[in-house]
Amino acid sequence: MMNLPKNYQGIISKKQQLTKRVFLIGVELLEPKTLDFKPGQFMMFLIDENTRRAYSIASSPSLGKEVNGKPGKLELLIDVEPGGPASKYFIDVTRGTKVSFLAPYGVFSLKETGNEIVFLAGSTGLAPFRAMIGEYYQSQKSKDKSQKLYLFLGVHGVSDQFLVEEFRELEKREPTFKFFSVVSELVNKPGEHGSLTKVLYGQINNLSGKDYYLCGAPSLVQGTREQLLKHGVK
Repeated sequence: MMNLPKNYQGIISKKQQLTKRVFLIGVELLEPKTLDFKPGQFMMFLIDENTRRAYSIASSPSLGKEVNGKPGKLELLIDVEPGGPASKYFIDVTRGTKVSFLAPYGVFSLKETGNEIVFLAGSTGLAPFRAMIGEYYQSQKSKDKSQKLYLFLGVHGVSDQFLVEEFRELEKREPTFKFFSVVSELVNKPGEHGSLTKVLYGQINNLSGKDYYLCGAPSLVQGTREQLLKHGVK
């Protein structure tokens, strides 16, 4: 059962610039001190009196729980490239700033089918998948199953890559997890280059019998979905 959205007050506890356009924002909860949500859900962030923006929560639900009097926290991946009021807000915001938001929203979540899982993310479309993957490997599910998870993260250029070390470390710890950082710009450097689907086809021989999750810009999601359908993925 999904929890109904509530009003939350928090404070900016972390601001880390990952690339020229992407920030990792941490929020410590003030009231209430616990946020119960399912990986894949999003929040409605209050930028000002007239501006609200939806952001997927990029951290696992366990981080959002109050423990021994310490308030829960959550993380967001923010793309400031659009250049609107929200972009300006997150460029200028500093640690210690009080914030307000409504959460949780949405029904996007992992289905427990037992199939191998393939995540295809474009830039900050990674956010819900980071929450899903984090929760999966923190739960007993990953200990009881040999279910494989694949994450393909697509960005434009080499300088646009982010959180690569985090997922490389997870690869080392979890033998069922595979990570591919995909750069669409053709450059003479080692790594995966081209579209998400091109790299996917080169890394996974049998595309059938897997669960696919897509998130990112609408054009990327639609184009990737069409390519998968052409290859018989349903």
